[in-house]
Amino acid sequence: MNSTAYYPYTPDVPFAIIGVGVYTVLAGIHAFQVVSKEAWDGSFMVLGCLAMGCGARLISSWDIHDKLSWAAQKLLLLWGPALIMFTICLSSTEFTKTYKPKRFVPPWIARPLYFALNTVLFLLMSLAAFMEVATAENEVHAGHKLLKAVFIIRLLFWTFILLGNTASHNDHQCQPGNNVHMKPSFEQYYLVLQDFFFVAFIHNIIQLVRLYTGPDGFMNATEWPLYALDILLGTRPLLEWKIWYWSGGCMKSVGS
Repeated sequence: MNSTAYYPYTPDVPFAIIGVGVYTVLAGIHAFQVVSKEAWDGSFMVLGCLAMGCGARLISSWDIHDKLSWAAQKLLLLWGPALIMFTICLSSTEFTKTYKPKRFVPPWIARPLYFALNTVLFLLMSLAAFMEVATAENEVHAGHKLLKAVFIIRLLFWTFILLGNTASHNDHQCQPGNNVHMKPSFEQYYLVLQDFFFVAFIHNIIQLVRLYTGPDGFMNATEWPLYALDILLGTRPLLEWKIWYWSGGCMKSVGS
């Protein structure tokens, strides 16, 4: 490949078209549900879908020498999953308010705390991404190390939330609270939340593998693994999330 190219592979237009198409449709579906059901916590999920399907992928496919589109793709493909997880973490804290388990962190503390932690990690990740596309070698190296640290901390953070959800779910004294609409679907809400966390773990681990294997590693030198991860793994739970928009369901209380 030409030395002025920013990719170790030749970006494939069909992959880009599929990615943009899938996530644009998902963003439209979620945007409609968020507005119609006033489930405002889902706004982050809409933004995440837009970032994942950003046209930077298409631009990159046509011009592998354009640094701006390469940098935009790099940043937005990190932003997408991170924004989606804002909704998941916020919804997780609201979910626990509907029953009475023994919790690691009280919900009234968990919601602002988790949001603040997600925001700090999001900003650090953005800073690391900007540093990675810099021209100075020392900045690139520092950004690479910072991005690794963010992924590791985020993995631990999400593990804590997942374990908290699991412990609450397995608490035999747990009884659904006043949300009568949620009681028949309690198990489904729980499973959809946990499914998202598992997918997020897989995404995080693969990103760490990509960072630790270096520029010549399989995850960096090949295009399709990350596309498959973004599209195949991401689409299923995003479609499953419709349960949170059911009329009178839990997501209504989250957005209220």
